[in-house]
Amino acid sequence: MTDPGRPSFSAILALDEEMLLQKFLSTVAGVGLQGAEAQAGTWRAVLRELLAAIRQWRAGHGPDATEAGAGLPPDQAVSQLGVRLSDLAHDQGIVFATFFPGVKLIGQLCAACLQDQGGTLVQLADLRGFFDQMETGLCGHWLAVEADHYHKELRQARYHLLHEKRRYFVVFQRMAEPAFVVDDRLRIIDVNQACLEFFGGSSQELIGRACCDLLGYKACQACALEEALAAQTSFSNIEVAIIVGEQEKTVFMNGTFLGDINHEYPGILVILKDITDKKATEMALCESEEKYRSLVENVPDAVWRADHSGRFLFISPNIQRLCGYPASEFAATGLAGSPHIHADDAAGVRQALQRFFATPGTAFDVQYRFLTWQGEWIWLHDRAGQPYEKDGVWYADGVVSDITALKRVEEELERHRSRLAELVEARTEELRTANLHLQKEVAVRERAEEELTELAVRLQRSNRELEQFAHVASHDLKEPLLLIIAFCQKLIDRCYLALDSKGRQYVDRVQRAAGKMQTLIDDLLQLSRIARSERALVPIDLNTLVQEVVDDLEEQIKKENATIKLAVLHDLEGDRVQVRQLFQNIIANALKFRKANRPPVVQVRSRLTEDGMCEIMVEDNGIGFDEKYLARIFTPFERLHPSSKYEGSGIGLATCSSIATRHGGEITARSVPGKGSVFIVRLPQHQGAKPRQHG
Repeated sequence: MTDPGRPSFSAILALDEEMLLQKFLSTVAGVGLQGAEAQAGTWRAVLRELLAAIRQWRAGHGPDATEAGAGLPPDQAVSQLGVRLSDLAHDQGIVFATFFPGVKLIGQLCAACLQDQGGTLVQLADLRGFFDQMETGLCGHWLAVEADHYHKELRQARYHLLHEKRRYFVVFQRMAEPAFVVDDRLRIIDVNQACLEFFGGSSQELIGRACCDLLGYKACQACALEEALAAQTSFSNIEVAIIVGEQEKTVFMNGTFLGDINHEYPGILVILKDITDKKATEMALCESEEKYRSLVENVPDAVWRADHSGRFLFISPNIQRLCGYPASEFAATGLAGSPHIHADDAAGVRQALQRFFATPGTAFDVQYRFLTWQGEWIWLHDRAGQPYEKDGVWYADGVVSDITALKRVEEELERHRSRLAELVEARTEELRTANLHLQKEVAVRERAEEELTELAVRLQRSNRELEQFAHVASHDLKEPLLLIIAFCQKLIDRCYLALDSKGRQYVDRVQRAAGKMQTLIDDLLQLSRIARSERALVPIDLNTLVQEVVDDLEEQIKKENATIKLAVLHDLEGDRVQVRQLFQNIIANALKFRKANRPPVVQVRSRLTEDGMCEIMVEDNGIGFDEKYLARIFTPFERLHPSSKYEGSGIGLATCSSIATRHGGEITARSVPGKGSVFIVRLPQHQGAKPRQHG
């Protein structure tokens, strides 16, 4: 039986629920449980659950019970209370670090309240046992819930990690830019396909290499891989030059810290962006801009850009050199609107500029006078290309030049042109008069040519008659000459011994003179036959022909102890009899006109010339002659030496000249007195075509 004057355990707790909540809320701030005031409703529910459970628990265990163990709830009910409180905290979003100390604080407050109400030691021990069992259930359930939540998150993380790895691999391999991954030792552990193509190697060749080995020492000095690894950060757009193969390339390096790779070591993803072509383009653009700027600044003309209103957007500094005014002088009005344009030209310049922008295809090309800052009038030539539109505004680019000197030249040319016109008119009259005189002179020359043609015809007829006369005369003279020779020989045979010495001398002189006369007549007949006979053209082997001539002259060659040297000669076409006679006369002359006490040496050689001629040279070491007599030696009966010293009729070389001319060729000679002569015979190798004139 309980003491009726002492309050029961459950009654005390029922009366102090609100007091416990207020004590709890005032105490939490002191023990560091932040945010408990904002969650007062949650903690009130926790207190209500606790007090209700304590009542049920006390009904079966405390001294107020009528029977020991009567109505005792199972022990698991207290643990289940901890489970419910754990679920309540999870539902309200209270973390374990806040909720569990709060529950402990509530237990402490309940014990203090019970003690203040005069609770016994047994009741206090029972209360502590209740809270211990409830806290055990709370902690166990909380850990189970957290473990389940952790495993769910772990499974999700693993799924996301696998998904991200797959996505990373796809993205990494499909990247257009070369990319590779390096570890904490800056060694390459992965490369994409673009990297293999960029460096021209396989993955086996690149993976495992040091980054500096791949990119080069200079690139490693410039990049920030080590700093990024140390600081676990990223870097971007570091421009470096690397050697790929034998070519230098410029790239942007970008790096991103990847964290620990496979939980083993940190890594960085490096992406290269090839900007070689871009750099080359930028350099070319810079060079082009520099050239354009240099051109604009150094060209003697002034370059400008204006809009459709005539306002200058740009004009080069050269404008000051042209007219003395700075560029700012024309910023608002432009040249066309400048007050320094001559009054007679200003309106025309403005109208031309307006038409230029208003009418497509109209050119802007004007010349006008301009008053310089120094007070001098100059001529300016202003012109522009076709206008173009940009952002709805029409623009034009133009050039203005100082043409003052040109204008002066034009004026001077105009004066000269007038003077020239006067001179031309006067000269035309002179030419007209000269033309009349020339026409008269042409008429005189035509009459002279007619007379010359008639004279040539008469001369040809006279030559034919002369040839006929020479042939007939020599033939008619030969018969009485033969009688003289025959009777002279009979006189010698019969009466030579009966004659005195004087008579014998006369007979010998007659016989010698008759012989010379016979030789002369024979030579004349031969010369006339050449002009009268028809040519029998056949292929001629000059080697054979010249050898025959040498054989015919064998006795004379032996007598003179002469040497004949024959080179390999070329073939040609001609009259074999006449060509043989030609070379026989030349070689015979070489043997005849020899030096005293020196054996003759005669050399014969030939060559072909570009004009289709065969040139045969007959060279001797004889007495030679002065070349001023060259024309005489080919004239009939002309002799350079007396007949008493050298026999002959003086017709041999004339015969050679006639034969060469008949064959469409020529004969000439080179000689020095006392040093021999070279006779040069030029004959066509083929008689079908007329040879070119020999220069």
